[in-house]
Amino acid sequence: MRDIALQFISVLTNRGLQRVANLFVIVILARLMTIEDYGTYGLFVTTITLAAILGAMGMQEALAYLIGQKPEKAASYLTSAFLVLLPLCALAVSATIFWLGITTTLSP
Repeated sequence: MRDIALQFISVLTNRGLQRVANLFVIVILARLMTIEDYGTYGLFVTTITLAAILGAMGMQEALAYLIGQKPEKAASYLTSAFLVLLPLCALAVSATIFWLGITTTLSP
């Protein structure tokens, strides 16, 4: 029980430090960038975050459940997940490159 409590505190502390670090990065970037650059940065980060959330499609939870049910098939499950996510990642990267190309040609 003590190990679980220590892991909980460790994860909670880690996530809290990540949030504080993100806040400082946002404040520093806001001071250093122009309004247009900061807007482009915000749109880019939002796009990447949304793609990561939608792209995973609950794969982590599904893998945890399936591997917990049948640990002997873990390699098969991981291979299948990799083969499903690989084209989605390629599509996300292509869309991001395309989006960056459009935004750079539209800016004055």
